[in-house]
Amino acid sequence: MKRLCADDSADARVKVGHRQANTPPPTPSTTQVQGVRFFLLLHFDLPQAGALTINADSGTPVNAQKIIFRFLDNGTARALTWTTGSSKSFREVGVTLPTTTTVNKTTYVGCIYNAAADRWDAVATVTEA
Repeated sequence: MKRLCADDSADARVKVGHRQANTPPPTPSTTQVQGVRFFLLLHFDLPQAGALTINADSGTPVNAQKIIFRFLDNGTARALTWTTGSSKSFREVGVTLPTTTTVNKTTYVGCIYNAAADRWDAVATVTEA
């Protein structure tokens, strides 16, 4: 897996295109490298039965940092639960966080870290037509 940041230096600590199974619950971990702000793409293939819980960030995000989630099930809708109300958790800003996948359709959720609120603001969500 290649690690990238905005300048594609070898010092980057971001996993781009990271694939994660639905157990244990995913915990995004963001960090800042040499003052460069970047985004993280987390990709979830959901082949197993059961729900997926997206935990609060365990890293040290910086203001205006971005994270994009990509979800795809295996032909069976899966429940999605977002951690809310705690430090570095998720909150809806003008969108509704998805609570289930759509069968065989890709869903993206875009979030921006709001340091003043200490939350990941979900600002975009879209599901394949």
